Amino acid sequence: MHLGFQWPSVWLWVGAYAAAQLAELAWLKAFLRAPGSRSGARSGVALAAVFASSVTFGSLTVALTFSQGRQAGQVCAVLLLCGAMTNMLIQARGSRAVFLASSLPYAAYLLALPVAEILAGVAQGTQSAVIFGALLLVGYTYSAWLAHDRTLRAEARARAELETRRREAEAAVAARSQFVAMVSHELRTPLSGVLAAGEALQGRLEKAANREAAAVLVDAGRFMTTLLNDLLDFAKLDAGKMTTEVVEFDLGQLLWALQRHWGLAAAAEGKSVQLVSASGMPVLAAGDPTRIRQILNNLLSNAVKFTGPTGVSWTVDVATGPSCATLGSLGLTVRVTDTGPGISSEQLERLFTAFDQTSETVARTHGGTGLGLALSRELARRMGGELSVETQVGLGSTFVLHLPLACAEVRQPAEAAGAKTGCSPLGRPLRVLVVDDHPINRRTLGVLLEPSGAEVTAVESSAEALDRLGAETFDVVLTDLNMPGMNGLALARAIRARTGPNAGVPLVAVTGADSAEERAACSAAGMNGYVTKPIDVAALYAALAEAVSPDPEAEAGAPRAA
Repeated sequence: MHLGFQWPSVWLWVGAYAAAQLAELAWLKAFLRAPGSRSGARSGVALAAVFASSVTFGSLTVALTFSQGRQAGQVCAVLLLCGAMTNMLIQARGSRAVFLASSLPYAAYLLALPVAEILAGVAQGTQSAVIFGALLLVGYTYSAWLAHDRTLRAEARARAELETRRREAEAAVAARSQFVAMVSHELRTPLSGVLAAGEALQGRLEKAANREAAAVLVDAGRFMTTLLNDLLDFAKLDAGKMTTEVVEFDLGQLLWALQRHWGLAAAAEGKSVQLVSASGMPVLAAGDPTRIRQILNNLLSNAVKFTGPTGVSWTVDVATGPSCATLGSLGLTVRVTDTGPGISSEQLERLFTAFDQTSETVARTHGGTGLGLALSRELARRMGGELSVETQVGLGSTFVLHLPLACAEVRQPAEAAGAKTGCSPLGRPLRVLVVDDHPINRRTLGVLLEPSGAEVTAVESSAEALDRLGAETFDVVLTDLNMPGMNGLALARAIRARTGPNAGVPLVAVTGADSAEERAACSAAGMNGYVTKPIDVAALYAALAEAVSPDPEAEAGAPRAA
């Protein structure tokens, strides 16, 4: 403007507008920074600063209109005012007061310019058209602001509603997970008793019919355990608490154990399961054997359910073969093939959906929760792999599991814990202190330990346990973790803080939960082993044998995970 309109005094306007802008910014920052103290006076001052800034900016159009280049100045003035009003549509979003305080000066200038022209004697027809256009612009701008404001408010309401729904969903998931965990802990107590009593009866009853009845009891208990574990794992996945681990394990031993188990299970139903090939198998691998076993158990269980008379075949291929030690990783591929009815395209879309068994016929015939395949795929993906299916209606299905595993040092597998010979499964009778607030759990452990000749002392609280440990010597302590008052972890820390003959007594946790966090907490508290409910007899004896073994660390009282 200095150069185009020969107007050097424009710099006075620049200074005045800069001062107005600084005042506006200062008041608005103070206004926004203290939302709790927005009194009427503070709001009025802030709006006055906005109004003054617009008045100062709009004053430039007066000088442009009456400048030497009158026609060009008028065009520039109208463009500036229209641009300023359009800018206010965005800058004043969400506040009608701010929009009016900032845009009314521009509207007044826009209407005042043609009126001034008329008063100056310029042709009224042209100026009347300009006035009409200015009124349209002012009306359009206000209508546009209203529409924009309604849109913003609707978006804000939608975001608030979505946030409310998200919080409600998270609270529901947390409540459901907590409920499932609580129910599982309560169910595992009677379930442990059912399994222990059934297994004890199987070895004591003489009549075949009675032993068969006990076997039915044990099988039903194990089936309930599978369903319970599936529900717990699904709750963990839902809550984002599912974890996997990487440990060294004997891959071949795991696979052949599965073949032996499912071969016998299928034979009892007049079917067959055959491990056709296992190529490139290393002695040891590194991964999560518990989750791998869980996935393969689900696949083989489903295959045995649905297969035809030809039976089930499965193959295992390890991609790197004997060069694992040099390559550092290997790819495991397991294919489980049945000769059942196959899966239709409609069922295939729902196959990996939780709680969906694809048809009512499947649910009625085979039972279950519909969680196995959904859990298996999610577990495979969490370990960096994938679970897919190849199927043909009438010819059967093949489930394909791909998993990346790390290589482990090649060595001979260690002797299994607890595999000692002699009259006792533990090598010698032990003095065992059982600490559990539930009477069923105490009786269950007594039944399970009776064949070993163990002398079992059972108490229902940590306080009683500490009293007994102060008066008697024990070989090992089996303690529940979830007890009223002093829980199992606190009991372990109290024992380790003591001196005397039982300060280094082996401690084995017995609990319904099973997570990496809880195992770490047990180890940190000074425990030597860990057994989950429902209690598996072999796992119990293995944990006890490991805990009481003459290991230097164990003798020193160092915590060790079983």
